[in-house]
This record gives sequence, C-alpha cells and structure tokens, in this order.
Amino acid sequence: MIIISKVKHPIIKPLPILNIDYETGIDTCYLMCKLSPKDKEFIYERYYNVYQRTAGYRHSLFLNDIGFTMHLSPIDPKFHCHFNATLKIHRLFFTSAIPIEIIEILNHIDWRIIRLDIFYDFKTRVLDSLLFKHHKTLFDSGKLYENETFYVGNYNSKRRGHILAHYDRQIKEQKRDTGIVHQFPNRMETRFKFTLKEMPIHNIQHGVILKQMKRYLFISDIEQLNTDKWRRNRIRKLQYNFGLFSTYPEKEQKKIRELLKLEREPLEVMYAANAHELFNFMDYDKKAASSANGLVPPVDLLELETFEEFDYEEFNEKEGGTMDKQQQNLLTKIANILQDPLQTPLIDFEELCGTYSRKKVNALNDQLDILRDEKYINFSREEYGFRIELLPTAI
Repeated sequence: MIIISKVKHPIIKPLPILNIDYETGIDTCYLMCKLSPKDKEFIYERYYNVYQRTAGYRHSLFLNDIGFTMHLSPIDPKFHCHFNATLKIHRLFFTSAIPIEIIEILNHIDWRIIRLDIFYDFKTRVLDSLLFKHHKTLFDSGKLYENETFYVGNYNSKRRGHILAHYDRQIKEQKRDTGIVHQFPNRMETRFKFTLKEMPIHNIQHGVILKQMKRYLFISDIEQLNTDKWRRNRIRKLQYNFGLFSTYPEKEQKKIRELLKLEREPLEVMYAANAHELFNFMDYDKKAASSANGLVPPVDLLELETFEEFDYEEFNEKEGGTMDKQQQNLLTKIANILQDPLQTPLIDFEELCGTYSRKKVNALNDQLDILRDEKYINFSREEYGFRIELLPTAI
C-alpha cells in the first residue's frame, strides 16, 4: 500500500531501553477516543485515499511495517456515544522509525489508553524464575511449563482486569522458525486494562500503574533467593504445579510469601526509571518529563488512584453519552436504511415504527429529539414520514 502524505517530514527513531540485567518496553498499546469534526479533518489532512473498509469500521489504515493500525468511524452507530476511533500500536512501533504525521496524530488528539502491555525481559532462564500469584483468589492458567505461557488473572474474561503473563521468548521464536536468538529470553509481561476516563495519553497516571506493579511477585532467579536450598526447592516446585503451595504447612506458606515479597523484582522502580523513554514519542505529563533530567520522583510520592470495575469491550453507558438501548437501536436502524443508495432522506413512518399510530409516531418523535440533542442527526417531521440526516458524529 502506498501512503500519500500531503507534507513531507523527517522520521523519528525511538531509543531502545536497555539495562545490564533487564530490558523493558511497551509490547502493545490500544487507544480510543471520540473524534470531533476538527480532529477528523486533522487526520485526513495527513493521510487520505489510503483507507480500507473492514468488518467493523468504515475507514481503516494499516501501517504494518511500523506496527500501527488506525480504525475510524465504527459501522455500528451505538458505539459512537463512547468512541469513534481506535489505535493499535504494536511492538514494531517502539523500535521503528516513526513518520512525524503519526506523532502529530498522537499528540494533537485526546487519545485514551484502554490497554497497555509492558514487558520486562531478563537474562536468566525461565526455568530458574517464578511468577507467584499475588492474591490467592486469582485465576491461574495451570501447570506452568506444560503450557507455553503461564497467566495470572483470568485471560479469557471480558471484564476489565489486569493480567500477568510469563513465558520463554526463545521457545516462541523456535516455534515460529525465525532463527532469532534473544539475549533476554525470560519475559514477564504486565497487561493493564483501563477505563476510557482513567488513562489519557497526554496525562498518563503513572501512580495507577505503579500502585498495581507494587503488588506483583516475580522472581527472576530462584537460586539468588536468600534462603536455604530446601526452601528454594519448594519454591521451584511451584513452577510445575502452583497448586502444591496449598499443601505446604501454613507456617511454611507464610515464610515463602514473606520471602518472595522481600526479594521480588521491583517492577515499579524499573518502570519509574524508564517511564520517560517508554513514552518518548509523546508530550507526556510533567512527572515523567522530570525523570528525563534524572529527577525520577520517588515511587511512594507518586499520586495513586483507585480502580473501578469496567467492561471495556461492551463500553457501559456510564462512559459517555445519554443514549439508552432503544435510542441506540433506532440510530442503527436509521443508518442501515440510509445506506441504501435508492433511499431518500425522507423515511416513512412505517419503516421506523411499524404499523402507523399517532401514539407510536409521537413516541418516535421524542426519541429522534434526543438523538438530535446528542448531535447524531438532524430531522424534520413531514406528512408521511421523517426527513433525517446523519451528522458526522454518527458516521
């Protein structure tokens, strides 16, 4: 696909984030927002005539060589009260030269992060490390090394929840037959899900991330634990079957948990030390910017926020807009009718409310009034129907 850009700009090359003992970065990031007409114009001035129509969106832009995907205008109108644009930026994005047009789109528009996958890679072997459940009620995916990836948290749940994943990168490369050899093969990945209101890209709430990371119990090298060989062997057995932990004496369980809390990898400190480079393509908040000058704020002093349950895939109505299900269904019906190339803007009463009655027409008129107030449509009532125009916010 040829990308047509109206203005030629230089490209921006992000810096890798390496440490002697570990490597960290963003693996995947999903963003959403509700574009205004000016926002749409801003995007189309930079990329035009390059969009594809996909199953869920009218306009989709795929820049696979840099791991960037943008979807505009969901086909289902009921989503427009929450969002009308989504971005997915993948691992390639954070190691590629990025066109300045993409940087401008990210910085100019009020994007909200709904999912953020941050990885920590270590030089140690996966067989010598352990991802421990930080809360006993959490779901885990079973025996660790009989499966390719071990999850803590319900990976298949549609409800909002943070997930941890632990796997051997080298095994994945071997299965893909890529021939790649990783210097840091042992990966522990944190997968955060946020509400639309919780994580604006231009004011990243690092305290929310840090608060959660403080809870995670990951040991990168069991042999380095400050305990005797007998207890290290007990901890190592948990790699193969986490359920064994419940069979240990309560006193031993307590000692193991205290040991792991004391000698866990300080993920929140690693994050705070690298936050300015994780988001170095953005004009992010002042706290992260200060760390670029070596002034990393103390972790305990970063503002902490609470979490609330949120089904980010279904987008509950509390996230924006005032349409109820009846109004959403009506807007969907109008959009489907107007998609017919032979359909005029004048829609018969019967097409929208079935058998004609004054009561039904008056109720329909009230519903259309609400959609007009929400700026999804313009309409006028005529003798045999409604003359309806979909506004850009519903397209």
